[in-house]
Amino acid sequence: MTYEIVILGSSSYSINIFRLQKQIIRIIMDARSRGSCTEFFKKLKILPFHSQCIISLLLFVVSDKDYHKVNSETHIINTSQNSNL
Repeated sequence: MTYEIVILGSSSYSINIFRLQKQIIRIIMDARSRGSCTEFFKKLKILPFHSQCIISLLLFVVSDKDYHKVNSETHIINTSQNSNL
């Protein structure tokens, strides 16, 4: 599931991947098909797909900071956010 998660996380199929993840969690935990999976994710110490996407994107940006522009390189207006990526 983590293969190319940076790309898949923003695709239209991400909801299908999340639903499949919840279905698998319910099978592992022998739970009802309509119940919430929040506690199961916590109990199994597994991140939901959307959280995995966020972490993967953050790690991608942090590991390649030199390849990304800060706001001050994009525009010349001096704002409080000009040092942000």
